[in-house]
Amino acid sequence: MNESSTGSALFTGAQCKAIDRLAIESLPIPGYQLMCRSARSAQLWINRRYPNARSFNIVCGAGNNGGDGLSLAKLLFESGHSVVITLADADLETKLYGEALEAWSDVPAEISKIPFDPHFDDESDLIVDALLGIGLNGEVRARFAAIIDWMNQQQSPVFAIDIPSGLSADTGAVLGCAVKADATLTFIAPKQGLYIGQARDYVGSIMVDSLGVPEALFPESHTQLISEPLNQLAPLNRSAHKGSQGSLVVIGGDEGFGGAPILTSEASLRTGAGRVTLLTQCESAVTATLSRTPEVMVRLAEDVAGFEPLIQSVDAIAIGPGMGQGDWALSCLERVKFLDKPTVVDADALNLIAQGKVSFHDNAVFTPHPGEAARLLSCSVAEVQADPVESAFLLQRKLGGVIVLKGAGTLVCDGKKASVCNLGNPGMATAGMGDLLSGIIATFLAQGYSLLAAAQMGVWLHAKAGDLASAEGERGLVATDLLPSIRSLLG
Repeated sequence: MNESSTGSALFTGAQCKAIDRLAIESLPIPGYQLMCRSARSAQLWINRRYPNARSFNIVCGAGNNGGDGLSLAKLLFESGHSVVITLADADLETKLYGEALEAWSDVPAEISKIPFDPHFDDESDLIVDALLGIGLNGEVRARFAAIIDWMNQQQSPVFAIDIPSGLSADTGAVLGCAVKADATLTFIAPKQGLYIGQARDYVGSIMVDSLGVPEALFPESHTQLISEPLNQLAPLNRSAHKGSQGSLVVIGGDEGFGGAPILTSEASLRTGAGRVTLLTQCESAVTATLSRTPEVMVRLAEDVAGFEPLIQSVDAIAIGPGMGQGDWALSCLERVKFLDKPTVVDADALNLIAQGKVSFHDNAVFTPHPGEAARLLSCSVAEVQADPVESAFLLQRKLGGVIVLKGAGTLVCDGKKASVCNLGNPGMATAGMGDLLSGIIATFLAQGYSLLAAAQMGVWLHAKAGDLASAEGERGLVATDLLPSIRSLLG
């Protein structure tokens, strides 16, 4: 069994169906044999994850997803377990065709097949979701929604086959309602919708089994997982000095918002920047920075034009954290855009661009959250979140450079591919986390990494540090809790 034969590539539902057809036609692998492989894989994973489970309720629909469930029921029963099949329709047999009908014919007569009853209280050790597969592209119909709601109300954990019923395989959106799975085993290739958006609340642990289908049959993917990119980091030279470690300037901090650029500056230092300068118009931020982080060279910059020689001398820029949207912020952004330095553009800098008050060069990493993305695209937050991958590509076409669309399953998009970060946790949904990310990415830019590499490394490092910092609990996690973990991960 191969857990992840596709490496980091992710695929749409249509691509996965095409791979399935190609495998059946060209290898050839009979469709029913592929279904039996799926069932065997599910049995092995269930035995591994739930070794004490003895009784199973397998909820089956009429498609091939249901066929996988029927084949699994046979294997579990033959291995001595108690098995019940819950039918989505009382006349399910009449709606089956192809491989799913073959699977039905192979189910031992001794296994109980019970039409769905919303009043039934399940007492099995594990519920298997084989109701709806990856072909779902519209809102879940009422009769299936009732079954999904029932599964979610039971005490037993739910193991989803291929995808939790009700999730979009392409966007991760909940199509009306969806099964909240404890674990999901997906077949052939990983679906991109399992890793982004709302899916993070529904998929549980994800396992992937290629079922022996060779990678040569896989099409080109435009989406991939970010997988430990810090192996791109060059080792530190023993002769290193602050000038060789990258210099950057952080521009931000309107009155009352001085904390944001301080966090960006601290994150830059902890990521390994050799020299960090903070330019702010917030007088209290100057005092706070000198007191808290004397390693940052902080300057009060009521007129940023006077600091242009300094800005021109650095390797990279981070602009936007706590900057506000007034005249000072606009003058900073106007000044910086003509320098064509590698730049991280965040927060209020993005809002000024969204308002059409200034444009920006494309030698930049733009880091919007969904609200900022919606303003940039002139749409609703719901529309951005309904299809994060498409939103990331639209943003890149509009702004150029590299987009970091923040959220559950943060996306990095250079216009050719979108990379998904499958790390991070809900404890990171607190103020200041994005300010840290800007500083991390800006440091990698200052050290000479490309826009894409800097964004991927920065997003991964930020999320991984958040996961390490959450070891003592996700509730109450604050941005500065990540700083020690950032340093330890960089080694």
